[in-house]
Amino acid sequence: MHDLIRAFAHECLEGEEGIDHASSLVTGMTNWYAHMVDEASDAIFGSREAGKNFQANPQAATDWLESEVAAIAEVVEAAYKNGSDDLLLRISSNLTTFFQRRFHPNVWRTVTSFAVQSARRLGCNHCIINALIERIKAGERTHIHEDSISMLDEARQLSRELGSPRTESRVLTQLAKVASDRGKHVEAEKLLQRSLQLLKVSNDSHQLGHGYLELGEIHLRLKAPREAKRYYEMARQRFLAGNDRHCQGTALRRIAKIYLKQKEFDEAASSAGKAAQQFRAVHDLHCLAMTYTDLADIYIAQNEPDRARAMLAKACDHFKTVHDDGCLIWTLRQWASLEDKDGRTKSAEDKRVLAQSLASRQKQLSRPALHSDTGPNRAQADRDAATKRMRA
Repeated sequence: MHDLIRAFAHECLEGEEGIDHASSLVTGMTNWYAHMVDEASDAIFGSREAGKNFQANPQAATDWLESEVAAIAEVVEAAYKNGSDDLLLRISSNLTTFFQRRFHPNVWRTVTSFAVQSARRLGCNHCIINALIERIKAGERTHIHEDSISMLDEARQLSRELGSPRTESRVLTQLAKVASDRGKHVEAEKLLQRSLQLLKVSNDSHQLGHGYLELGEIHLRLKAPREAKRYYEMARQRFLAGNDRHCQGTALRRIAKIYLKQKEFDEAASSAGKAAQQFRAVHDLHCLAMTYTDLADIYIAQNEPDRARAMLAKACDHFKTVHDDGCLIWTLRQWASLEDKDGRTKSAEDKRVLAQSLASRQKQLSRPALHSDTGPNRAQADRDAATKRMRA
């Protein structure tokens, strides 16, 4: 389908006849996709106002986006060439949750790259800030920060011009994440404390929850697990009050990791199990798979290898579904190590062979993304990022 869209858009926009008519056709096509992505996004979030196409069915919405992801990338490019900036930005912003749950990093980076250019062309500061933050999030998916600092400095300046504490807080939180990833944890904490001050002024309880999550992560990296757990609990309470099941799951998963490090295995299993329930409820297979690997770690620590194997098998199935080969490779190698310890040499070797095969395929398929500045080290970047995500 996406090849047909590419051909259609090229013929319309590059042809010599009927330019106005061709432009209107591309606009109509883009408008239809924008409407469908709107409805899919509403369905994924469980909105009661979700349109008739998905009838508030998150799985149906996700399946449709999965089937159309390549076509959407072509539509976004055609929309940019056609000057349909408002529609392009609408599509991009509504795809964020899907791209966070399904592993299409190259497409996400392509879409957000066009979104930044469209926002600049519109001259809308609020749009530019949102597009820059989404661009950075797309890079984070594979731990590629590119020019994150310069983009965030620009976004912060624009947010100050807007006079929006909430918007500036979003930028500061993102700056803190980048600083922490680069090992600058003290600087990151200062940025987050400033972000929280702004959020208290704007009375944004949900964003406060995200700020507490990030503070917890920083304190964990600073080897202060008690403080980290306190912030995670504060975040969970905010998300509970706002009925945000996904973010509750994130907080619970991080709390489980602290319990595991403290060798409080029953509490760790309980928190991880509750996190899995939340991710299952919102149909986030990627976070659910990550939680299954956490449960496997807990069961391994409790010397329950069969239960660990069951979790690793489920995790592998979900990583296959969401196309995250990096995490799949990591999980297979974790599984092989478990088999080695139990003397199951043949099973361990089978897992390692499959992991190596996937790694080789990943390297062969690796190439720069369409209209992105990713280089030939893409496969290694994907694998490094997967390892970082699994250990987070």
